[in-house]
Amino acid sequence: MYSLIEELRLEKTIIVGFSLGGMVALRFAIEHPDRIIKLVLVGTTAKMALTMHIIRILKYVLSYKTIARIVCKRKFYKPSEQIIEDALSRAMKVDRYVAYKCLNEFTKNYDIRDMISLIKVPTLIIVGEKDKLNLKASKYLNRKIKNSELRIVSGSGHTVMVEKPDEFNHIVGNFIRK
Repeated sequence: MYSLIEELRLEKTIIVGFSLGGMVALRFAIEHPDRIIKLVLVGTTAKMALTMHIIRILKYVLSYKTIARIVCKRKFYKPSEQIIEDALSRAMKVDRYVAYKCLNEFTKNYDIRDMISLIKVPTLIIVGEKDKLNLKASKYLNRKIKNSELRIVSGSGHTVMVEKPDEFNHIVGNFIRK
């Protein structure tokens, strides 16, 4: 992320991170606080959930497509079969090696809870009401990041921006314009 910001010649920027991308955004905010104006965290955590460790282990038992289907189903609240198939189609475009490498990197020792209070920039935390993995984690982030606000989107699972795009865009737009 730092290299991209450098390449674009941005002095300070607004970082938006979703899920694993939110974990990257958290680390970036801690390591490079001088490069951020605002931070938006969507369905993310400061400590990797046990569920991701289980998925990491299942890669030795189940096919890549089966794991991708399980993950796609869990991302949405009450998804239709079409939504699952669309998400699965996009997921299958990611090379298996790349997906597993990313999963391994973020599940082995990711726990930055002791550093979260170092984040001082205005922070928006968005989470779906039905996001079983990240609702509690989002509330934790809100308590630990002093200058943060938490927005819980009703009737949405993990992929708030897909399930409730108008509401998501409204929330983020208002935050950015403040």
